[in-house]
Amino acid sequence: MNLKSFYNSSLFFMILFGGPLSAQTINDSIASISTTEPTNIVVGYHLNQQQLGTLGGPVGALVMTPGAQLNGKSQLSFRGLSPRYNAVYLDGILAPSTETSTKAFSFKMIPSSAISEMDIYTTGAAGISGEFGGAAIAMHSKNKVSKNFNTFSVKLGYLPQTTGQDFYQPINYGGAADFFGFGVDKRNFSNDIASPDQLQNMSRNESAAQAAQLENVWGINKTTALPNMGMSYYMGRDLGGSRVKVSTVNGFSFDKSSKTAYSDRYGYSGYETDASGTVVGSRTKYYNNDHIYQQNTQLNMVSNWNFEFNPKSTISVSNYFLHHANNMFSLRHGLEYDDQYERLMYATDYITSSVYMGRINGQHLLGVDEKTSVTWALGYSHTTRNEPDYRVSGAQRLIGTTGDFYLLIPRSSKADAGSRYASQLKENTYSARTDFARKLTNEITFKAGLYAEYSERGFDSRLTSFAQDDNTAYELRYPSASEIGSIFSPENFGPNGYYLIDGTRPSDSYYANSKLMAEYIGVELPISRSTFMSTGVRIETFDQTLNSDTVQVNNNSTDILPYINITQKDHWGGAWTASYAKTINRPAFRELAPFTYYDFEWRTDISGNPDLENTEIHNFEIGYSKSFQSGMRFSASAFYKYLDNPIEKAYRIRSESPMFTYENSESAQVYGVVVQWVTPLSTNKHHWLNDFTLMTNASYVYSQVALSEESQEASSTRVLQGQAPYTVNMALSYTWKKQVFSLMYYTQGMSLYTVGDGQETYPWYLMPVHHLGFKLKRNVTDKLDFSFTAQNLLNAKATFYEDANMDGQINPGNGADKLIREVEVGPSFTFGLSVKF
Repeated sequence: MNLKSFYNSSLFFMILFGGPLSAQTINDSIASISTTEPTNIVVGYHLNQQQLGTLGGPVGALVMTPGAQLNGKSQLSFRGLSPRYNAVYLDGILAPSTETSTKAFSFKMIPSSAISEMDIYTTGAAGISGEFGGAAIAMHSKNKVSKNFNTFSVKLGYLPQTTGQDFYQPINYGGAADFFGFGVDKRNFSNDIASPDQLQNMSRNESAAQAAQLENVWGINKTTALPNMGMSYYMGRDLGGSRVKVSTVNGFSFDKSSKTAYSDRYGYSGYETDASGTVVGSRTKYYNNDHIYQQNTQLNMVSNWNFEFNPKSTISVSNYFLHHANNMFSLRHGLEYDDQYERLMYATDYITSSVYMGRINGQHLLGVDEKTSVTWALGYSHTTRNEPDYRVSGAQRLIGTTGDFYLLIPRSSKADAGSRYASQLKENTYSARTDFARKLTNEITFKAGLYAEYSERGFDSRLTSFAQDDNTAYELRYPSASEIGSIFSPENFGPNGYYLIDGTRPSDSYYANSKLMAEYIGVELPISRSTFMSTGVRIETFDQTLNSDTVQVNNNSTDILPYINITQKDHWGGAWTASYAKTINRPAFRELAPFTYYDFEWRTDISGNPDLENTEIHNFEIGYSKSFQSGMRFSASAFYKYLDNPIEKAYRIRSESPMFTYENSESAQVYGVVVQWVTPLSTNKHHWLNDFTLMTNASYVYSQVALSEESQEASSTRVLQGQAPYTVNMALSYTWKKQVFSLMYYTQGMSLYTVGDGQETYPWYLMPVHHLGFKLKRNVTDKLDFSFTAQNLLNAKATFYEDANMDGQINPGNGADKLIREVEVGPSFTFGLSVKF
C-alpha cells in the first residue's frame, strides 16, 4: 500500500448519484448488489448501466458490495483477502496489474463513463479465470448508444491542509510536458552519462568528469498550492449505417491535484524480555517527521466502437489509455538516538505509469434456432513505469547543538545520501479467448471455451552516488545543508572535488515472461422446479520464468479447478445459494525478482523472493437473499476459505538492514459472514420518510495462519496478513425533488500490515479507521448538474503500531506495543458541474 495516497480519498464517499433522482432509483441500485437474482445460478452480482451510473461507476458499486474494502488507490480487498487475490477482466480479457511492485488493480484508473456493465463473481463460473481467491470483477465497455450525447464536467477541490498553503516542489526540468505528466525524457540522468559497466571501470577522475556532465537539479521551489482541478468530456454517437450499424463512445478526463501529508515515523531497538522471553519494553532508536508534497496528474482517454452486422453478429473494439504522473518532494527532520545525530533528509521523485488496453470482441448467434452462441476476444496491453531521477540527500549535526547541518557526502555507494536512481519497466501482454454455448433445452446449457495469454516484462534500474575521498578539498567535505541547491554544480566535480560511483548490480535488472493456457467445460441445468445448478471444471497450464543475474525462476504448474454453484428459490420469494470452487493465486514478477529498492518513506529496502510458490485456495459459500414488497432488501452469506501456501508481505532483517519482502506461509483458514440491509425509513410510499434510504453493509472475518516448522516466527499461529476482522458501511440518502443528499460512514478493524518473525522484527498492524462524509447533488436544469462532496470529515489518519509482544493485540501502555507510523492528509471538499448537450 502506498501511504502517500492512502487517504487521497475516502472511497466510500465517491458514490456519485446520477440518472433519475428518486429514492426508489437509489434503493433499487443499492439492492442490485445486495441480492442475487433467484434465477441466477452463478453466485455473484450483476450491475447494468443505469445502476452503475446511480452508484458512481465501478468504484461506487464495489464500495457498496458486501465484504468489499477499497483503499485510497481504489484497490479491492474482498472477504479478508488482500488486493493480490482478485482477478479483473475488461471486455473478457484479464486486465494487467496497475501496480508494478505487486498484484493489484486500481479501479479509479478506469473512467466510469466508459463502463456499461459489471459482474462481481465470488466463486467459480464458466469462462472466469481460476486465479482469484477474493472476487473476479468483469467490466464491459460502453460502446453502443441509441441516442447521441455529450457530457462535459469540471470540478475544483479544496484541501484545508494543502490548498493556499506553502507548497514545495523540485526544480522543473521536464519542460512544458510536465503539466500533462509526460516530463520523463528530459529528466533521465542516466542518458547523460556512461553506462553502468563503463562507469564502474573508469578511474576516479574519469567518473568525476562524467558527474560534471549532469545538470544540477537539486534546488527546491516554494510556491502556493492551487485548488485541485479536473475536467472531462465524453461523447456518444449513433452513426447508423445501411449494412453495418456503427456506434461509438469517445472521451477523455484530465485531473491535476496537489496534496500535503504529514508523517511521523518511529524505530526501536534494545528490546527487553521477561523470564518467558516475551518483549516487555524497548527504546526509541530514531524519530522522523516528514512533510510530503505531491502533485499528481491523471490523463485517461477512451475510444470504443460497436459494429452490428445483423442482430446475430456484432464486433466491438475498445481502447483505453491511462496515464498517471506523481511529482514528489519530501523533507524529513529526524533524531537518531543511537548515534546522537539530528538529521535533515531530502527526497525528490518523479514517477509516471501508463497502461494501454485494446480489445476486439465478437458475438455471434448460430443456427436458425439461435441456440448456439460463439464469442471471441483478442487483447493487447502495454504497461510502462518510468522513474527517471529519484534523488536522496541528507545532512546532520549533533543532538543538542545549534550549528549548521552538514551535508552527508558518502565515500561509497549509498541509496540514502547523495544518490540518484533511475528505473524503467515495460510489459506487453497478448491475449485471446473463444467461448461456445449451446442450449440443449430451454433449461439446460452446455458451455466450453479456451483462453490463452502471453506476458513479457523487462526491467532495468540504476543507482549512482556522489562521493568524496581523501583527494576532495576540505571545504567540500562538510558543506552546509543550505548549499544543497549549488553544492552539486559541475565545478565541484574533479580531481579535488567529488566524483561519481555507480552502485548498480546485475540483480538490479530482470527479464520475465509467462504463458497461460486454459480450457473449461461447464453445464447449467435445473435439479428441480426451484433448484438450479451450474458446474464445470477449468484446467490451467501456467509457465512463468524470470532471469536476474544468477537467479533463474521457473514456475510451472497444471491446475485442475472444479466449481459448483446451486441456487434454490423458496416459497417466500427469497433464494438460497451454495457454492464450492477451487482457485489458484500465483506470484507476480516483481514479487519473485531479487532486485532491491530503497523506500524512503518506510526507511527500508523492498526485495522480491525467487522461492515463492503458488497458492491453492478452496472456497465454500452459502447465502440467502430476499426482496420485500415494501422496498426492503436483505442478504447474508457465510464463507470459508482454505489457502495452501498463502503469499504474504513480511518485514525482515537482511545484512543488518530492514527489508520488506514476500513469503509463503504453510496454510491459512478464513471464515466470515457478510450481511446487507437496504430499506426506506418508511414503507408508506406517501410518507416523507420514504424519501430516506438506509443501507447497512457489515462483515466479520476471522483468519488463522498455520506456520511451518521452518518458520522463524515466534508464534505458531496468527491472522492472515492484510485481513481486517470487520468492516461496516452505512449510507443514509435523502431525495427531494431534484436533489439528493447522502451521509456516509465507514469503518474497518485492525489488520496485519506486515509479518514479523518475533526475533529481529515484529508484526506491524494498521489500526482501525473511521470515515465520515457527505454528498449533495442537484439537477439545476435537465442538462446541468451541481455537486458538492466532503470527505474524511473526522480527519482519519493511517496509524501503524508494532506488536512486539506478539499477542495479536495493540495496547500502547504496556511498553511493548509502540507507534511505528502515522500519516495525516486532512479532509477535502470538491465542487463539480456537469453539462449535457
